[in-house]
Amino acid sequence: MKRDSATNAEGLVGHRLLWAACLVAALGLTLGVFFFSNSIPPNEQVAQPRVAHRIPEHGRLSLALADLPSTGAIPLELMLTESPDARDTRSARIVSAEGKRLDVLARRVAGTSSVIQLEIDRNFLSKGLYLIQIEAEDDHPLHLRRYVLELR
Repeated sequence: MKRDSATNAEGLVGHRLLWAACLVAALGLTLGVFFFSNSIPPNEQVAQPRVAHRIPEHGRLSLALADLPSTGAIPLELMLTESPDARDTRSARIVSAEGKRLDVLARRVAGTSSVIQLEIDRNFLSKGLYLIQIEAEDDHPLHLRRYVLELR
């Protein structure tokens, strides 16, 4: 009989230790969630990576204006087949159907020879068609490459 009560006592201690370990783990998890959620102010937004929209060479891209962010710059990637020795930066001109013009700096995307990225200020954009012109550095007789951006 004494042996059974000793086994029961060991089992009771084992269960109490298990419950204590679970309580400590739950308390640690609760405190971790509390401190992590309080480390980001509730009114501050976490920055989302910007997605660049790609336009094929001599191509057209149609986007819904409502899908674009309301502020900031809109990144566009232009496919431009050139030699790898071409300049990494150059100017590009965006012209609206109403005749508004915006000159921006375009940069080659690192590690590529055929993708140029530019950013258009969101305040410049409204519904309509835009012509994007960029000068290419190749032996093609047409040195200006043109792309069309449609915002609906």
